[in-house]
Amino acid sequence: GGEKRPVDDPMAKRMAKAALSALLVAFLTAAVAEVADVVGESEVQQEARGPPPHPLTNIPPPSPYVACQAEIKDQLLERALLRAGEESTLLVKVTNNGEEPVTLAGFMGSLNAPFDFATHVMNFTGKAMDDVVEPGSELEVTYEFVPFEKLVPYEYLMAHTLFYTGPNDAVFADTVFNQTVTVEEKEPFFDWQLWSLYLMFAAAGVGVFYWAYSTAAAVLAPKKAKSAKKAKKTTAPSAAQDPSQWLQGTSAAAKKDKKK
Repeated sequence: GGEKRPVDDPMAKRMAKAALSALLVAFLTAAVAEVADVVGESEVQQEARGPPPHPLTNIPPPSPYVACQAEIKDQLLERALLRAGEESTLLVKVTNNGEEPVTLAGFMGSLNAPFDFATHVMNFTGKAMDDVVEPGSELEVTYEFVPFEKLVPYEYLMAHTLFYTGPNDAVFADTVFNQTVTVEEKEPFFDWQLWSLYLMFAAAGVGVFYWAYSTAAAVLAPKKAKSAKKAKKTTAPSAAQDPSQWLQGTSAAAKKDKKK
């Protein structure tokens, strides 16, 4: 199990396409009905009426023969952590426990206020599909979604719904994920605060090095001066200090020694 079984039966392929078309027609029919209702209405009435309802506002029930398990990829936390403007992936395992094939039509999702699910924040871009799950088999599918880049960092209630069709083109839907998630700001390409911290530590390091160097120089300077004085005292007198040195080896020097 876990792998998609190839559909070689032409009849099964026609059924899958027909089921997907039926789902799309159902959505379009609802939209056309809304448009037909507003024909002849004034602009004020149309504004009061608002836009046509979204498919997520009237979700069909799930099939009793289909089981779904979902999780966000690379999320080990109890509460999923998302970043605004960055893509996340929902992993969904669909198991068909019935006796007829099931055609997966697509995903739709939304973010809502955690204190009131009716307070809508945003809809994620939907994903159309045409995958068949045979009876007694399971299939893992993915749904990629991206929170608004300028979404306010906060906790939201996130819901993702999988739409699919069964026998006789019956339309079903299963809200495979419905949990509170945390949305954080997108990680900046260049973190000025982090680099400012690095520069501050570097400046502090340079300051400490300069202080240590200055202190060592101040301590060693007197020792050098004392050593120079001692060397000066032990040095033999030069010719400039003893004018008689230039007479050494001459008769004048011998006479001077006899006088002594």
